[in-house]
Amino acid sequence: MKTKRTTIAAVAHNCSTGDSDKNLALMEEILAGGETSETDIYVFPELNISGGVIKTDLVNLGETVPDGSHVEEVCTLAKRYRTAICAGLVESATDGMFLTHFIATPDGYAGSQRKLIPQNPTKAGPFKSGQTLTPIDLDGTKVAILACADFLLPEPSIAAALESIDLILSPTDSFVASMSSKLKTLQAARAMDCNAHIIAAFHIDAQTQSEQIAVLASDPEGRTLLHRTTPHPGTHVFRLNVDLQRTPPRWGGLPARVQLLEKMLRPYSC
Repeated sequence: MKTKRTTIAAVAHNCSTGDSDKNLALMEEILAGGETSETDIYVFPELNISGGVIKTDLVNLGETVPDGSHVEEVCTLAKRYRTAICAGLVESATDGMFLTHFIATPDGYAGSQRKLIPQNPTKAGPFKSGQTLTPIDLDGTKVAILACADFLLPEPSIAAALESIDLILSPTDSFVASMSSKLKTLQAARAMDCNAHIIAAFHIDAQTQSEQIAVLASDPEGRTLLHRTTPHPGTHVFRLNVDLQRTPPRWGGLPARVQLLEKMLRPYSC
């Protein structure tokens, strides 16, 4: 992956719930038919390997990371097609079940991120929070994976900003097109707070009759770089060239504002 100029392919498609082999076959079909030599990284939708979202029963689909068979298969695809791949699955670990997304490169497994907000925190559920942000280094580019709620809610983005992340990849669940304005506003705010590009690839729900969001991307200034919707439940690949050389952030960036807030709140601390 290039340090500055980077080509990202955001893939929007329907996933077959619980059929990891079928979903992996679709991944290879997309890679085989694409311009992989000109693409630095492919971003697939949320939990694209396990093939579902938390509205379905995914508990029995868990596997270990990074030595699970499907993680290894994605690493093989990355090597075969000479591109990095961001994919997701259900992780089963000794400390619980997680919704996990990882990056595979031609050189092998690069790192993973357990979803920080895997479900409504006010309700009981089978999945645990990843708790910490795990930056992934891709040839000098500092990448964070913030899936769905993790990029739409402010707390994970605060963690990303404090880590000085260069690029945020956001595998995301299905959203109808009528929510585009709200999601564009939220994504713009997160991009400005992090002073980083955010690229979100959306799951296309074949059961949804209305038009759906397929891809959404913003730059560090909060400008929308790419926004597409689709009424079709097929496979859609959108390529975007981004320059990861960042300009100084407006308002001093989040770390500077944290320092300011600490000074402002000091008189009120116990």
